[in-house]
Amino acid sequence: MDTVAKDSREKVDRVENKIDSVGIDIEGARRRISDLEQVNKRLRDDMNYVQSQKEENETPTKCEEIVRTFMSEKLKFTKEAVAAMRFERVHRMGHKNTNGIRPAGNGGDERHRSIVCKFSFFNDREQVRGSSRNLMGTPFYVTEQFPPEVALKRRRLLKRAKEEKQAGKRAWVSYDTLYIDGRPIKDA
Repeated sequence: MDTVAKDSREKVDRVENKIDSVGIDIEGARRRISDLEQVNKRLRDDMNYVQSQKEENETPTKCEEIVRTFMSEKLKFTKEAVAAMRFERVHRMGHKNTNGIRPAGNGGDERHRSIVCKFSFFNDREQVRGSSRNLMGTPFYVTEQFPPEVALKRRRLLKRAKEEKQAGKRAWVSYDTLYIDGRPIKDA
């Protein structure tokens, strides 16, 4: 009887050891599946972003032409200065509204969709941003585009910068860093 009990105990110990080793593998597999699900979601989001920029009737060349006309007419650049600017990419953002419902403030059957320009030269981009003051009183604007995570962080930082300015300090935001009186506050 003792040998049977001893054999049974050894078998139970072996089974428990196997369960423990499999349990570790199961946890590792669960973590790996979770990581892969996150990667899959990011790839899906990226694919949606790329697809949202496709426009059947408007080529990048047409978008670039619209931007160049806008810069000379609205931003008051000379035609020569506009012609000298180089872009890496110009495209529309978002999907065309074809449901016939008028968005608020548009007055037309389509909502206005932003055009995104990636300038080849930083100086050209800064000239355009500096000339955006010519758009005061118009429905147009010029702004930088940031990744969603940075845009969210900037919103929080801009709110804090406003509070600091009201307190009499010099405050500004550069990319994802808040500066107060010239000192960077990275995690504000």
